[in-house]
Amino acid sequence: MSRALEKEFGVAPDLDVEAQRAIVTLEKPARFEWNRVANRVNCASYTFGGAHIRARGRLRISADRRTGEFEFAGSGQIMPVSGGLEGIASSGAEVEVVALIENWNETATLVVLAVK
Repeated sequence: MSRALEKEFGVAPDLDVEAQRAIVTLEKPARFEWNRVANRVNCASYTFGGAHIRARGRLRISADRRTGEFEFAGSGQIMPVSGGLEGIASSGAEVEVVALIENWNETATLVVLAVK
């Protein structure tokens, strides 16, 4: 698992086997293909249960506040946001989000858990 994640992210993950969690701190902004991450982990005979991220970027929210998009600072990668936007006041400002990545085998989307 460690080698599979290191190949994908370019840095060694901090593995917590009991909590079944790997923490990866990136040294520089990067673009990700989440289905490729899941495939690498599956090839290593592990289960990819999901990813939580903390990232800086621009959060743009639709008028109905149900969907939006997040543009990662530095890489310019844009991901759709599918939930967690109800209590967020600003749109278009640079923020730090804590989010859950869903549907990584299809079109990865973010569910915002917190905004700082």
